[in-house]
Amino acid sequence: MGLLHTEREVGKEGLTYTFASPLHRRVAYRRLLAGREPDAALKDLSLQQVCTNAIARFNPAVLKPRWHSPPNRSWGIPEAAFQDEMYCCLEHEIHFLPILSEYSHTKAGRIDFYICDRKWGIEVLQCGTNATISEHAARFATSGKYREWNIMEDYIILNFCPRDALPDIRIEGKLPSYLFL
Repeated sequence: MGLLHTEREVGKEGLTYTFASPLHRRVAYRRLLAGREPDAALKDLSLQQVCTNAIARFNPAVLKPRWHSPPNRSWGIPEAAFQDEMYCCLEHEIHFLPILSEYSHTKAGRIDFYICDRKWGIEVLQCGTNATISEHAARFATSGKYREWNIMEDYIILNFCPRDALPDIRIEGKLPSYLFL
């Protein structure tokens, strides 16, 4: 879960504990204490923040490699494992609002997750290439399959990949956000 730094102040009894990062604090809080963090309110959270919080809840034991990783930079973890873990953790983040998995508004394509109360769409990839990410992004574009449904206000594409694969990923016209865990 990370390091917990301790510090003893001179002349005072007891220790001061500090987490290695805010993410470590959040993960520890969620695993040790029931309920949400006091400073988190769903109505004020963006889709990106909700997904970041959900990812912080991921159980590393669930995401262990299932086979030896081939040289194509795959982790040996199936995409479905990330989707399942995302579904379980999202449920806690959005206070049990309905999450539609493999949702299809028409016969043209299926989105990994659709949260209708917030009009959010989430696509999950595992070690997506430039072509794969561009293909998924095109689905949300003005003339894309998902945009034609006219039911989404925000979307996110989550690409779970090893850090060494990140320099190879270039998305034209987009500035990606990275979260390192």
